[in-house]
Order: sequence, then C-alpha cells, then structure tokens
Amino acid sequence: MRVPNIMLIVLVGASPAGCEALSPRGSRPPDGAATARSDAGLAGKWKVLVEEKRGRRREIPPHASWTMEFLKGGKLTYCKRTCKDGTWTVKGDRLTTSIQGQTRTVTFTLAGDKLTVVSGESAEWRLHLERVRPPS
Repeated sequence: MRVPNIMLIVLVGASPAGCEALSPRGSRPPDGAATARSDAGLAGKWKVLVEEKRGRRREIPPHASWTMEFLKGGKLTYCKRTCKDGTWTVKGDRLTTSIQGQTRTVTFTLAGDKLTVVSGESAEWRLHLERVRPPS
C-alpha cells in the first residue's frame, strides 16, 4: 500500500511517542532516537569561530576558549572567560538558554558540524560555531 507524501511529512515531524502510536507494528524507535530528536542535533561541545554584532565581524582567535557544551538532560556549560553552568531547551528552530538567571531565546540553523545562532529581529547579533566534540 502506498502512503501519500503528505502523510510522510507528518510522520517525520512526529514525536517519538507519536511514532510509536502510528507505527504499523507498534515498535519503539531505536535507543538514542528520542534524544536525537529532542536535542535537535545540538548535543556536544561547540567552539565559537566568528561573532557578528551590528554589522561588525570578529574572528575569534584559535587559542581563545569560547565554547558552549549542550549536554543531555538540558544542561549547558558556557565558557568565555570563565565557565558557567545553565540549562537549554529547543522548540523548532528556537534555542532557549538560561545562565545565572538570564534567559535568552535565539534562532539557530544547523548544517552538520556548523551551527549559526541569531538574535534580534534584524539579526543584529550572530555567532558561528563549529562542533569540536560529539555528545558524550
């Protein structure tokens, strides 16, 4: 039996619980599949390569240690001069972080091991990051 294309689109966006309910055999997704969907592929350690702010582009020197590590369970470690712990969540293309009581929601795009984070209605601030370590 052929499944209409529109049905495939719905299934791709379904949650793991929804996939179980719609699965012809009622099978669960493989271990790790739920995590991969819930973290949107962000889990792992990322190094900031470029910061753009109000039209000015600044390359981050290779020796500088400006990183973000998105850990499983919604934990975050942000290091720029010092390291701070926080939390993170993803909903669609929106990333929300909370570090030391400051919550920020940004838009992100992910292409393999390249991540771009954009803030502000006119994209006045953006970070370009590269994955340096996969999730542990």
